[in-house]
Amino acid sequence: RAVRLLRVTRLVRLLRIFRVFRFRIVLRAVRGLLVLVVAIARAMGALGWVCFLMAGTTYLCAIVTTEFVGLANDDGDPEIQEWFGDLLRSMFTLMQLSTLDSWGYISRYVGRSHGAHWQLFLLAYVIFTNLIVL
Repeated sequence: RAVRLLRVTRLVRLLRIFRVFRFRIVLRAVRGLLVLVVAIARAMGALGWVCFLMAGTTYLCAIVTTEFVGLANDDGDPEIQEWFGDLLRSMFTLMQLSTLDSWGYISRYVGRSHGAHWQLFLLAYVIFTNLIVL
C-alpha cells in the first residue's frame, strides 16, 4: 500500500509540473496579446487626430462645394442637387469621394457642368484625403 501511495504521489507531482509548463505557455501567448493591446491603445491617439483632420477637411470642402456648386445649380440638375444640395449631402458626397467610390464620374460630371477647375478641386480633395488616411 505504501508503494502504491508513493506512485500516486509521484503522478500527482508530475501533473502539477505539467500544469506549470502549460501555464508558462499560456502566459507567453497572453504576453503577446497584451503587447498588441497596448500598441493598439497607443495608436488610438494618432487615429483620433487623423479622424479630426479628416472631418475638418471634409467640413471645409463641403462648405465650399455647397456654396459654389450646390447653391449655384441654376439649371436645377437633379444629380448636382443630390450630391451637393446642402451641407450634409456635400459632406456625404465628399466622404464618398475620399473612399474613391465613383469619384471619377462625380468629378467629371461636376467639371462638365460647372467648369474644369472643379475637377481639379475634387482631384486635390481626393489626393489630400487619401494621403491623410495613409
